[in-house]
Amino acid sequence: MKVRITEDTKKSIYASQLAAARKIVEDLKEDDGLEEYCQMAARVASDSNAEFELFKLNAEIAGNCRVENSFDSDSGNLDVWITFYAFHFYEGFYKIGVYLTDIWSIDGENNAEIKKHMYIDHYTADRLKS
Repeated sequence: MKVRITEDTKKSIYASQLAAARKIVEDLKEDDGLEEYCQMAARVASDSNAEFELFKLNAEIAGNCRVENSFDSDSGNLDVWITFYAFHFYEGFYKIGVYLTDIWSIDGENNAEIKKHMYIDHYTADRLKS
């Protein structure tokens, strides 16, 4: 997965965390699960088991006050913020943002809690009933 360190990220993290951020980026290069992670997050957001079409997947380093050293002993509160668009003909169109550590913690029992920490925009079309 390609994880970026954006200019905004550089402004919001401490200089001492930059080496840890670079290590996270390097470690996740071998992880090819971005689409699977986004599918999992879309299912949590939609409360369904649908298979979504995914668009504009993006991952960047971000701070997350709910984590401590999730990637290694020096990563502190760093996490990966994933944003993407998801579409399913029945469930609708979603714009979703979620932390990677939240996706890793999805177990089916905690979906409501994970959903509280996600950014979700949900768009649907009103259908005429005949």
